[in-house]
Amino acid sequence: MKDFYKIISFFIFSLLFCGAVRSQSKSDSKITKNKPDTAIVSMYVERISDIDFRDQQYAVTFWLKITYHNPLFDFKKQLQVYGSKKTKISLVILDSTKGTYVAKLKLACEMGEDWDVDAYPFDSQHLNFKIYDVANDSSKLIFLEKVQRIHNASIKIENGWTIHKHGSSRGDTVVMGYGTVPLDHLNKHSILCFSMDINRSGWGIFFKCFIGMYVAFFVAYIAFFIDIQKVEPRFGLPVGALFAAIANKYVIESLLPQTPEWTIVDWFHFFTFFSILLVIYFSAISLGLKKPNNFHVRNLKVYKYKKWIDEKGHLVILYVYISLNIILIIWATTHEAIHDRKNPPVYTSAKCSCIASQDKPD
Repeated sequence: MKDFYKIISFFIFSLLFCGAVRSQSKSDSKITKNKPDTAIVSMYVERISDIDFRDQQYAVTFWLKITYHNPLFDFKKQLQVYGSKKTKISLVILDSTKGTYVAKLKLACEMGEDWDVDAYPFDSQHLNFKIYDVANDSSKLIFLEKVQRIHNASIKIENGWTIHKHGSSRGDTVVMGYGTVPLDHLNKHSILCFSMDINRSGWGIFFKCFIGMYVAFFVAYIAFFIDIQKVEPRFGLPVGALFAAIANKYVIESLLPQTPEWTIVDWFHFFTFFSILLVIYFSAISLGLKKPNNFHVRNLKVYKYKKWIDEKGHLVILYVYISLNIILIIWATTHEAIHDRKNPPVYTSAKCSCIASQDKPD
């Protein structure tokens, strides 16, 4: 009889255990089928300052209004700004009504930026503010942008910069593990990317930067009006002007980042150096013509060539130098306009590849 009770008891416990496992599997399946939480984000840029080309950085202060339903989210601790060297996040307001949470955050970031200085100072820069939740991947949280209009006049930007166009986009990206202990698997995080193009009128900066270079060239050019017999001032002026142009190049390069590509600044100075060297070379030819010898008689073609340089060389240098500078200025001022024609005039709410899989997150 006791064996019979034991069998009945074992059978009952088996049924209970199977029911518990089944209910647990059902609850797990419901969890896996749950859709990720969403957070609606709107942004307001307050200030962009400390734009530093040399150190490749700038500072930005902006506000985020995040509307969500999951009370476990703590965006003050979990929110990350990609590319930020220093980030300070302040929670100003956290309001909850009828199960909806509204968090208002103020972010002050020191952003790293790879500036485009090819057309400096007629340059236009593209800024990106990319935010993501480091604690929740895209299976748990999806950021949605709230379509809104940014009032350009209300954003404070220093040094004459103005907003050209702006917009937002979102998407998923892969964030990889770094360090001695890599992550077990790749994490896809929902990214919200706020983009902004800023530009400025570069004429004032152009004249401030290159006035010394142009003065150096015309000081060297004045040597053509000095009698060739006065060797010291005829050659001393262009040599001194050459050193002045080199000094001007070093001053401008101290404001810009080191880049292997040739920029418009490099071309301006290259043409100036080359023109001043031509002034010295043509002066040397003119000096040689004042001492005729048998060499000139035996080489009539060479003599005519040097005679033409002595009479017309200064005009060739002047016209070519001015023409090359005009061409460079036209290219620089139209460079951004051509780039804008190749791109949409406004940003669209399409997926953005904010962080590539090989990039390192904050």
